[in-house]
Amino acid sequence: MALPALAAVRRALPSTHLTVAAIAAIAPVFEEDTPLELIKRVQPAVLVKGGDYKREEVVGREFVEAAGGEVILVEPVPGHSTTAIVKRAQPVKEPAGE
Repeated sequence: MALPALAAVRRALPSTHLTVAAIAAIAPVFEEDTPLELIKRVQPAVLVKGGDYKREEVVGREFVEAAGGEVILVEPVPGHSTTAIVKRAQPVKEPAGE
């Protein structure tokens, strides 16, 4: 990869902690409507959801807390939602004829 292209790729990437958060958010793929079965299998000590949720709305909250784990609600950071990060990571289409 040419240096200018590599530089463009680096500028497009969010910071490391945001990249890890995005991967963690999209990596678990499950067939069910909710991640409850995945949460039961993984048994996380910490379950993190966006602050736009109410604690009682978090799927798996009861399971995590009953096992001694913690549910943390974090305030969203504008422009850094999983949707926004994935959208920025999608390849840019080249104009026709180039």
